[in-house]
Amino acid sequence: MNSYYIFLIAAGLMVVLYFVSCLKITTLLSRKHPETFTAIGSPHFLRNNLALLKYIKSKDYHSLNDEEVDALGQAINFLHLAGIALLVFSILVFGALFVR
Repeated sequence: MNSYYIFLIAAGLMVVLYFVSCLKITTLLSRKHPETFTAIGSPHFLRNNLALLKYIKSKDYHSLNDEEVDALGQAINFLHLAGIALLVFSILVFGALFVR
């Protein structure tokens, strides 16, 4: 299998996992922690997602003492950083292929 296809599959899976994790954490926050959900701007799947990312990056979710929210927050942080790393990697590797 071509490395290009492996990259596309990995990137696609990361995007799907990221959005599923964001959807799950917003659902958990709205049901179990409505005051926090409202305080961060009531983010939804595609609306106000930047507010959710800011909340996750600040790691304020640890203060909720909720294992599910903690696990999802850590997963979103990991996927965000892995996505950035994959983007940089793709620019370096696939960009070099086009320079030849």
